[in-house]
Amino acid sequence: HVPCNECEYCKKNLHTACDTLRKTNFDPGGFCEFIRIPSINVVTGTFHLSEDISFDEGVFVEPLGCVLRSQRVARLRSKDNVLVIGAGISGLLHIKLALEKGCKKVFAADINEYRLQKAKEFGAEIVNSDIDIPNFLKDNLDGKLADQVILCAGSLDALKLSFRCLDRGGILQLFAPPPPGEVPGIDLNLVWKEQISLSTSYGAAPSDLQEAIDIIERKNLIVEDMITHKLPLEEIKKGFQLVSDAQDSLKVVICP
Repeated sequence: HVPCNECEYCKKNLHTACDTLRKTNFDPGGFCEFIRIPSINVVTGTFHLSEDISFDEGVFVEPLGCVLRSQRVARLRSKDNVLVIGAGISGLLHIKLALEKGCKKVFAADINEYRLQKAKEFGAEIVNSDIDIPNFLKDNLDGKLADQVILCAGSLDALKLSFRCLDRGGILQLFAPPPPGEVPGIDLNLVWKEQISLSTSYGAAPSDLQEAIDIIERKNLIVEDMITHKLPLEEIKKGFQLVSDAQDSLKVVICP
């Protein structure tokens, strides 16, 4: 998906709200032997990977670009204490990037023990889902809650938990929304009184993708350690099943 770089949204640096970005699809799909690509994608959406970036690293350019955009829009600062809810690919990239930025403490919460242990391995302080998470944060942050909560789990319960974990003046990065049609039931009076802000971002613009490429090329952020499975094209169905099951896997790569 690429923006037009000419409309009012692009000029306001809202490239991922551009109408063109939402129309530029590949035909028929990314796993076909041949695909048609709109000409604008060739002009503004094609990037060069240097010899210093492997194809394995290259598969992380798009998700890292999305994470970079989210943290930039939310103005994540090095002095912030951060809670990431949902330790899948996006959540772990948020953790790695927040730690690379020097955030004071980065916590990870998830219902999947395998992913929690991966978050711990990558440097986060893990929080088991069966405890009182707001009180856990207070115990570890001198009585305060998180400056920012990054929501990477698309459930209503996770959204409600996010607001309960934010300190006064905190920011919620809504990286994964709840299912369409579900009503959050958030106490907006409390949100107003505690001066909580909601930050949203969608996708990644070309500048975000180029920044992701530069970060990966400089090895500022290691991504290959998130690959848990490499499968040949003949086992692509197994690959999708591993991702769908969301158990003992993170990034599944198909190698034709």
